[in-house]
Amino acid sequence: MALLLLSSTTFAQVASPVHGVEKLPAGVTRVTPSELRVDRDFITPGWLDKPAPQGEVDNNPPWLHVVVPILTGNEQAKSEKRARISSQKWNRRFYFKLSQDPQLQKSVMESGPKRWSFFNPYRKLAPGTWYWTYGVADAEAPDKPRWIGTTYSFRIRGDEFSGKIPPTPEVLLAAVKARKTGPLVTCSLDEVGNMLPTSEAPALAAQIKEDLEKSMGKGADGKIDDPLVEARMNVRLLRGYLMTGDTKYKDLAIKREIELERLHSARRNSKPKPTEPQGPAPGKPAAGEHQFLLVDAFYDDLPKNLQEKYLQAVYMPMCADEGVSPELHEYLEHALYDNHAWQGRFPGLLMGSIILCRHKPEMDDWVKYAYELFLYRCPAFSRTDGGSSEGNGYFGVHEEQMVHVPWVLYKLTGFNFYNEKPWFRNLGRFMTYSSPPGNPGISFEDAGDDGGTSVPYLTEIMSRMCPENDFNLWRNKTVGRRSPLHFAADLGKGAKAWDMFSVWKKFPAPDLSKVKLPVEKSAAFKDVGLVCMHTDLENASNNMMLNFRAGPYGSEGHTHPAQNAFTLAYGGEPLFWRTGYYNGGPEHNILSYKCSRAHNTIMADGLVQGFHQSAYAWIARFADGERISYTVGDASDAYNAKHHLFSIPYDPNKTGNKVELRRNYRIGTRENGFGDPGVTRFRRHMVMLRPHHVLIYDELEAKKPITWTFQLGARQEMKMLSDSSFATANGHGLGTAKLYCMASMKGSLTDKFMGEARDDENKRKGQNPPNWHGKMTTQEALPATRFLTVLSVAPGKSLEMKVPEPVATAGADGRTRIKVGDYLVSVELDPTKPSYLSANDIGGTCALVTGQAAQEILLGGNRRPAAKPGSTLLWETKTAKGEVFQEKTDELPDSLKFGNRYF
Repeated sequence: MALLLLSSTTFAQVASPVHGVEKLPAGVTRVTPSELRVDRDFITPGWLDKPAPQGEVDNNPPWLHVVVPILTGNEQAKSEKRARISSQKWNRRFYFKLSQDPQLQKSVMESGPKRWSFFNPYRKLAPGTWYWTYGVADAEAPDKPRWIGTTYSFRIRGDEFSGKIPPTPEVLLAAVKARKTGPLVTCSLDEVGNMLPTSEAPALAAQIKEDLEKSMGKGADGKIDDPLVEARMNVRLLRGYLMTGDTKYKDLAIKREIELERLHSARRNSKPKPTEPQGPAPGKPAAGEHQFLLVDAFYDDLPKNLQEKYLQAVYMPMCADEGVSPELHEYLEHALYDNHAWQGRFPGLLMGSIILCRHKPEMDDWVKYAYELFLYRCPAFSRTDGGSSEGNGYFGVHEEQMVHVPWVLYKLTGFNFYNEKPWFRNLGRFMTYSSPPGNPGISFEDAGDDGGTSVPYLTEIMSRMCPENDFNLWRNKTVGRRSPLHFAADLGKGAKAWDMFSVWKKFPAPDLSKVKLPVEKSAAFKDVGLVCMHTDLENASNNMMLNFRAGPYGSEGHTHPAQNAFTLAYGGEPLFWRTGYYNGGPEHNILSYKCSRAHNTIMADGLVQGFHQSAYAWIARFADGERISYTVGDASDAYNAKHHLFSIPYDPNKTGNKVELRRNYRIGTRENGFGDPGVTRFRRHMVMLRPHHVLIYDELEAKKPITWTFQLGARQEMKMLSDSSFATANGHGLGTAKLYCMASMKGSLTDKFMGEARDDENKRKGQNPPNWHGKMTTQEALPATRFLTVLSVAPGKSLEMKVPEPVATAGADGRTRIKVGDYLVSVELDPTKPSYLSANDIGGTCALVTGQAAQEILLGGNRRPAAKPGSTLLWETKTAKGEVFQEKTDELPDSLKFGNRYF
């Protein structure tokens, strides 16, 4: 029996057309029955731009969220503005009303006064339309809100995600207050002296004991050489006491801590030498992990003169400048994403507030704010797909907060947040496809080439707390636990390794003996705009890995301008890859690393993509079978001449204010590739034909005739075989690329960077090996063109070996026909005709058809018509699931489909 899988309903279908008129989000139009066009300033703005939610939602209950500027516009002088912010921030109050009554008179849920502008009713809402509004009360009259006078609405259909309702902030605070003594966030009082993992991990326990004794020896002479090393050693000793109950570790750590603080005080009271490291600055000391640990678990062991100092050391980094409100307040809840804030400042706020509220009652509201910020926004990498908008390169630095925060909250409330947040539910799936062990990582961002991180502690805690999730178990089985040596070393670097001792006691190890390889070989993560395709997830040595990015978050920070870019690896090593070096110097960074010139995408008229949140793309379709996998990305808005660092173009005669002048970089010229080429269409279709081929079909259009360049990079040597074909090899196999186009092409190859690479930080021991950059460019300027590029992998072949190129012939229908391995491919390369691409295996068991001209699919003498012309049709007859048929049309990103933007 055939398994029919139709595409998910679009927002327009969900929203129910009114009088036959399709309702689409602003800036979205329907081009054909199957294709949508997005033309907006942003898909995901960097700041909440309107009250949310409105319209359709996919979470029940959703959070109500508004942004109300503190400044009214009537303030003139800077002093007036500062005074207004100082008086109102954290001191004004927000009020919300929610009801199914449009007049908000009956059965109204009210928030009461809140210091922050987001609210959840903590109950599942009944299907139907819900109405809401809000008011704001100034600090001078916090019980007298001025209601906005506008009513907003959203609709509950009944099929939204609706997990268990988490504990309210009041429940959390009560649990904290109930623990009068002993540690709160480090461990539980009943765990002290019983945490050494002698049964669970005897080799690790032995390593810990060895390290503790070494630390005891180093600390015996009382000499402190490096305060940072000393602080980490103190953390090890203090935790040694908590694990074993042996007071010798605690006594030495406290003694050393007193001496460490004496040195810091001396440095604060003297002018440091230029080469002398400075201690915490007066008035706002930097809190270290040892200070958190001491205040939480050893407060009563500290001398009285250090108790208040360390309370302040924990308190001050959380504060805004005036020291009376959280620094993150009125910022992090509204911002789309801030990697450093979520990485360190947010967990510091929540854990610090929990620790301090036993000593400072005014911290109670800080606890509530930080907790609701966690419930609403954390971890903020994407909405629900488990993906990271920054890829996997910097993902590991967030492992600390993703382990420690949910675990501490679980121990205080008994609520399993990993199970009830869709993002965490999907994390195992994301890591399975984006970072399978032994394979290179996602390379569309900083530092992702080496596979990023395996997040082993997060992997293990989720497999124990959510063992019903097969992806969690698969990740745990394939990633494993760190070696005793590395695990023990991690005990001095945060809480992610430390927390495992508590986890092991409360949750048994899952049975991994029956865990099976995931059935699907590919996956799409549309929130972040990533598609990962594989031929063998289990064996890196046999895996052809294709990654593709079309990101609705745009590009900024660690995320590169790499829209509609791909990477191809085989045997666990890169073949066609991103080029350039992280920390390669400012000019290299701008021209040859954080630049679409460094990625396998299109240059239009010799110009690169914008490096900005507004330079977005999106995954329009995804279809997956055993033999064939497919996706299409739309990057038509990526070439907008915007850069988050500087204005384009550079103006040598620029005048204006300081901000405008600072953004007038000399590097931002057309000669360096910065400008607007007028691209109006860039749809890139990616097809994996297992086991050894990939098709790339580009639809390219512009406002005027321009040249079009297909870029191809490699970290190892590449050869130009002709003006339209290249080859490279990685020791495991030979990769070839052959481009077909109606227009004449001109190829080029260089191993030089446009911006020379440096190694100022000695990351590569002064070495910057060459990378290879291939280009295939139309010889004439064209208003539109089509490319079909065939990537092939020949296992075991070297660069010196020759493999036959696929031969193109003309079909009776005028389309180009190519035999690619065991597949017959037909493609429309004439840009004046509707686009079309098909692939059928010779054995008649699988087929794919896509493009504007797609009307039907033929397989083994049988025919299936398309429900909508121009859709993508995938049909396979011999799979583990039986017969599979999928029809896909364009589907918008969830951030456009739903009104609860941050979920």
